[in-house]
Amino acid sequence: MNHLFVICAYQENPFLEECVSSVVKQTVKSKILISTSTPNQYIKGIADKYHIPVIVNTGIGDASDNLNFAYANGKADFITLCHQDDYYAPEYLEYVSEAIRKADSPIILFTDYSEDRKGEIAASNTLLKVKRTMLFPFKSRLLRKSIFIRKLVLGLGNPICCPSVTFNKQRVKELGFCREWYAVADWQIWLRLAKMKGEFIYIAKPLMCHRIHENSGTSLTIESNLRTQQEFGLLCSIWPKWLARIIADFYAKGQKSNTIG
Repeated sequence: MNHLFVICAYQENPFLEECVSSVVKQTVKSKILISTSTPNQYIKGIADKYHIPVIVNTGIGDASDNLNFAYANGKADFITLCHQDDYYAPEYLEYVSEAIRKADSPIILFTDYSEDRKGEIAASNTLLKVKRTMLFPFKSRLLRKSIFIRKLVLGLGNPICCPSVTFNKQRVKELGFCREWYAVADWQIWLRLAKMKGEFIYIAKPLMCHRIHENSGTSLTIESNLRTQQEFGLLCSIWPKWLARIIADFYAKGQKSNTIG
């Protein structure tokens, strides 16, 4: 399998090396690339230590632009975009590779995940349970091909963890993260890809760990209320406003598990 991990690095993040180490230690080996818009000696030092090439984005350099750049410059049939805060189980790519081998026409593949809160691993909480329930239909080989089911599930929320996703770049030519809707940009992508013929393949094993901390992008957009506003706006594009409000209010309660404090 022609696969590539692209690690998105920014400034001097203290968790970057743990992310890099986790993809280096995969039981199935892959090409690895670091992408950054803030080249510095810290990133270079980690890249040199693990013999990983670095590409530099000289564009706008915000989160959406960095992800779009990383994806566009990843030369492989399958790409996993890694967020520098997060890390992967050694068997992540092994399970993804096996799922690709058995699949008919994968668009994206994604796994279950756990959360790291200041070193304490949360394998389950209210939000994770809700997401796993929403993703249950994707365990079926038939339902994961259904455009109707994909749109219905994604119309109720975003249960797919972005850094757990491996993209089939032969099918998904451009990523298309939207700068104006940064807090829900990944959700918008899943809704767009849901309209394609093919499969959303869910691997129901927690094969990556999403780190929750005060300065993470998720926590900051929740605390500023940006995520709630943009989630409601996106839901209004799918449902009548009154129903969008009900779904958004339910979602806002779940966000409490994505903050520290």
